[in-house]
Amino acid sequence: CPSGWNLIGEDCYKVFNEHPYSNFQQSEVTCQDNKANLPNLAKLDAAMEVNRQFQSISSPVYVDGTDGVWPDGTPVVGATNQPDTFRRYLMARFTTSGLIYTYSERDLPEMQRDLLCERKANIHGLPLSELKTYLNPSFNLTEAVESKLNSNSSFYKNDFISAIHDDRVYVVDFPELRGISSSPDYNNVPNDGRTMAPLASPIAIFVSNPDFNHGEFLPVAIQVNSTQDSPVYTPVDGDNWKTAKLLVQSASFTVAEISEHLLHAHLANGPVCLATRRHIAPTHPLSDVINQHCVGTLTTSTVAKHILLPQGGQADNIFTVGHQGQNDILKNGFNKWSYNMNNPHYRLEKAGLLNKNALPFHPFRDDGLELFKVIGDYVREFVYLYYNQDDAVSLDTELQSWADELALNASATPDLGQGKLRDFPKSFTTRAQVIDVLQKFIWASSCHHAIANFPVIEYGGFVPNMPGKLYYADNKSAFNLLQLPNNAQSLVRAFLMYFMISQ
Repeated sequence: CPSGWNLIGEDCYKVFNEHPYSNFQQSEVTCQDNKANLPNLAKLDAAMEVNRQFQSISSPVYVDGTDGVWPDGTPVVGATNQPDTFRRYLMARFTTSGLIYTYSERDLPEMQRDLLCERKANIHGLPLSELKTYLNPSFNLTEAVESKLNSNSSFYKNDFISAIHDDRVYVVDFPELRGISSSPDYNNVPNDGRTMAPLASPIAIFVSNPDFNHGEFLPVAIQVNSTQDSPVYTPVDGDNWKTAKLLVQSASFTVAEISEHLLHAHLANGPVCLATRRHIAPTHPLSDVINQHCVGTLTTSTVAKHILLPQGGQADNIFTVGHQGQNDILKNGFNKWSYNMNNPHYRLEKAGLLNKNALPFHPFRDDGLELFKVIGDYVREFVYLYYNQDDAVSLDTELQSWADELALNASATPDLGQGKLRDFPKSFTTRAQVIDVLQKFIWASSCHHAIANFPVIEYGGFVPNMPGKLYYADNKSAFNLLQLPNNAQSLVRAFLMYFMISQ
């Protein structure tokens, strides 16, 4: 839960004391402004705990039981009256003798009232309720997590719920791979009777003990796929644990190169570079800043189009997803992609990785945020040098036509958002907007590209560390090298990794 919110069951709750509101709609909007909703008390055990913890609220609060039913369709039971045309909105009073429900009018007298809001609890960006739909129910996650919690600090308790509340439980999953089909093993098909294993979307669980080993991630368990019947292995499971780790590494390599590198660093930045050539004159003050960070972007995307993307290309050689799966990942990813993803703080916050107390050691966070700030300081100084006030931005016709081509759903003419960049401004009216866009663009084409691409030779170039494919080894139940790609595939992979770091 975010700071200041209480974790109860699978949800987070917060009281907004003496909040000025006069009706149901205004209170609902206030919760939504805080990325929450009015409380849904359909689950009896959670409702009882909410009642126990919030008896300090003296006045009734609105809850999400309009017209006699909870959001999931179950009826509200035990209200002191029944909903009608004038009294549709459910209110709850928290008392020592239990919850008291009453239907009220939409418009209550305007006064200072306490307001209770509810939002879904997350384990680092993944809602608990969603995670439960993927996890094998026969695996005792609570026991496994608690076996790895060994903090001696008085600030931390070593039980499952406290660890989640303190941001010490981490989930690595690969939603990009769910629903993606494996392609046939087109190139270099092994002639020794092995068959390629199907694509997996594993789930890995980690914990952090902040007072041990700088709080580095400690592995707890790996579920080998995102289906509830998938086996789960832990570090005590020998060869099965090795294979499970290979599945996570393989998924990491696939997502890193297709999504983080090709999509985020190249294809999503390509429209910015192309629109700059079309709309920003070489003499424009921003031309050199943008074009300097476009060097090689369009060229690399063109090379990828001919080498990686087509049937029989290198995606078929090195990835289980093959060319069709790769293209599906790119399409799905771009449809969800936002220009805000070029802001490392935005992504780290969504992933729940900003808590330095719970996770002291995270080089990407600590170094990346510093670099992002330096880029912002540079861009701000540059923009202020050429635009002495916001009006100068509004009057820059080249900048406005640039935005018009790039922004999704832009409504000006003539280009009407052909770049399809979600959350890119449709026009520029302030210097702050220009600074924000340039800071994110420079980050994506420099720092983000560096972390997504350059380590690939050390990590991805060594196939046993991050295989793009795995194989069934007949009559071999234990981990062995026959699960890995063959020599010819590995040589092509190594060559491709060397080629990629040159881009």
